[in-house]
Amino acid sequence: MKQKHVLSGDKELNLDAVTRIFGSSAHHYMLIGNGLGVRTADLMPIPGTADINSRYVFQRWFEANRNISWNTLIKLCDNYPDELGKAKSELLKYIGQSPDSASSDTQQLPN
Repeated sequence: MKQKHVLSGDKELNLDAVTRIFGSSAHHYMLIGNGLGVRTADLMPIPGTADINSRYVFQRWFEANRNISWNTLIKLCDNYPDELGKAKSELLKYIGQSPDSASSDTQQLPN
């Protein structure tokens, strides 16, 4: 079942989109999961599994259906700028927002 959620312009927030956006940060799947409030304890840090574990984290987030929005992802990146700075750049590029105007504290995207 393909998950579809909040739109920003014409950009759907779905599993495929977040997997692409956070691909370069997949190795931070435990941090991402904790930041999104989803279970990660069962995901083993086996070499070569970061991409699939990251996908599981986002899948669990969609299934939990809590705070599914672009703003939540921007805030997550803002909370961990050293680890998720590149993902934030990819996210803002994907949704067509300028990095200079984007901050989870000041910018509100449509829900």
